[in-house]
Amino acid sequence: RFGPLASFALHARLAAVERPARRAAHPPAPAVLPAGDVAPHLVLLQLESFCDPRRFGLAQALPQWDGLVGEAISRGRLAVPGFGANTMRTEFVVLTGLDDTALGLDRFNPYFRFARAPVSSLAWALGGAGYGTTCLHPYDPRFFGRDKVLPALGFRRFEAADAFADAPRENGLVTDAALGARIAAEMAGASGPVFLYAITVAAHGPWTGSDPASVWAARMAATDAMLGAVAEAARGCGRPVVLAAFGDHRPSLPAARGATDTDHLIWRSDVAGCGTRVDLDATALHRAVRAAVGIAPK
Repeated sequence: RFGPLASFALHARLAAVERPARRAAHPPAPAVLPAGDVAPHLVLLQLESFCDPRRFGLAQALPQWDGLVGEAISRGRLAVPGFGANTMRTEFVVLTGLDDTALGLDRFNPYFRFARAPVSSLAWALGGAGYGTTCLHPYDPRFFGRDKVLPALGFRRFEAADAFADAPRENGLVTDAALGARIAAEMAGASGPVFLYAITVAAHGPWTGSDPASVWAARMAATDAMLGAVAEAARGCGRPVVLAAFGDHRPSLPAARGATDTDHLIWRSDVAGCGTRVDLDATALHRAVRAAVGIAPK
């Protein structure tokens, strides 16, 4: 009716008008941890382009994933809002539990404006309960405006590209193995409970060659090995560890078309789960992570 430019301007204005009230409805608040329990570490892994390749007919074994799934307290499909992209939408919802209704017109890119001021999140909740809160992401911190967003979401430390300057790389990107080693070191060196939010990059496209799907699947194998290394470090940690992992979106490959859901799991080092499949969306994953740590739902 108004044309693309006028519609965009109207959208931006309406979003700006409603944004303060929408933010105010979800203020940061500290979590209340169960009295007498040892607070577990939380390691939340956002896995680039992760989805089980076997779902697309690719014969790529994921032995570490399978082992964790068998002991998981939650595992299954994860409904995400986009195919092959829109990382920040999945990321924001998992961290905050705020769905499209709460975001209004900011739902299409919550990092552009909405998340530039404090709102309720896992980091604010756990930080308020005495946790150290750190994001590990071996990439340019300005991408998606994370350098501004993550502090507003309660992360006291953001270790980005500069912190991984000497880390091994493949295809120009820091390897998942290097990120996993850093996670293990952070857990080993912690004097109290920590929330480590790690965003992988190594599996990012393009996947070149005559068989791009197989190239992507091989990168899933590297991600799988990293999961195993982090789980092994968690088993040897002096504090219980909640390990949650999820794919931000499917790879933008023809074999992966037809849906947008990825995969998730939640595993705890001191609690044997039965691996029952439970399919979730990103909001429900946020709630499930809170429950696994032992903090009340919002």
